[in-house]
Amino acid sequence: MPRFISTVVVIAIMNEILSPSTGLLNNLLHNVFGMTPVYFMNEPGWFRPLYILSESWQYTGWTAIIYLAAITGISSDLYEAAEMDGATRLQQIFHVTIPSIMPTIMVMLIMNVGRMLSIGYEKVLLMYTPSNSGVSDIIDTLVYRTGLQNQNYSYATAIGLFAASLV
Repeated sequence: MPRFISTVVVIAIMNEILSPSTGLLNNLLHNVFGMTPVYFMNEPGWFRPLYILSESWQYTGWTAIIYLAAITGISSDLYEAAEMDGATRLQQIFHVTIPSIMPTIMVMLIMNVGRMLSIGYEKVLLMYTPSNSGVSDIIDTLVYRTGLQNQNYSYATAIGLFAASLV
């Protein structure tokens, strides 16, 4: 599925925002609340929320275009009829807009769930640190670490073949 911002750029922006020394979030926490800096990218408890947040933000632009195109395709006659029946703007959204774009919502839901379940190797590798390895390790990063970093090529090949047989 297309996206407007590449994975490398998203992670670089996250690293800048969450940096313990110069990051916007840590400066805010320190200046407003007097907290000590937190290295969010190193904390195992923050890996999953940051992954989900970055994944959602990365695809927001493309998803918005799809939904706007679906809304544009709704006949204005439906809105005029609802207005003549006395429907408020909120009622028009719930009784005209959402039912009209429900097929698009379902297709996007299926595609996004599939995309989220096939966890992206690039993003996990870029967010990976030894401190958060317990929660961030997936089969692809295990193959990378076993084969290239530990130079155990036969074991990495076996893991890779097993992973390929699952797909």
